[in-house]
Amino acid sequence: MTLVELVITMSIMGILAVIAVVSMSETRTASKVEAAQKEVASEITLAKAYALQGKTQSGTTPCGYGVYFTATDKYRIYYNYQKSGKTCDETNTDSDYCHYRNGSSGKLDEKALSNGITATSGTDIYFTVPNARAHNAGGEFSGSVDIGLTVGSINKNVSVSGSGLVTIGE
Repeated sequence: MTLVELVITMSIMGILAVIAVVSMSETRTASKVEAAQKEVASEITLAKAYALQGKTQSGTTPCGYGVYFTATDKYRIYYNYQKSGKTCDETNTDSDYCHYRNGSSGKLDEKALSNGITATSGTDIYFTVPNARAHNAGGEFSGSVDIGLTVGSINKNVSVSGSGLVTIGE
């Protein structure tokens, strides 16, 4: 083998190594976004389960449970009690009430997305007790709401249908 052949072989091996490292990095990033998708879908499903079972807070059953993205990298699991002088059924027909209400919604947990993953700030999904009808900030909806999760050039979403079905998409 001549020196020229050796240099060409080493150059080809170097190029292949760079391609492999870049490909592995993108795969690792995609895996992190997929893990965040599963986490967000799980938390939304948990809020729906709390609504279906009528989970109590401090001995009182809230009118609904939800997940609200307070920032691009943080979200809160919350609940709302009924309006003063109103039943939960009456409260849950008020679209101004079936979403996160700063200062009056109870906070169950606050979590952060990691690894530089961001979501659309202000996204809100709310489920009414006891039938888990899905609402967003505009009220009860029949289509679906998508929560986009992004890091770098990788975009994935979690969708919630009006019936409360939570799915993970591309």
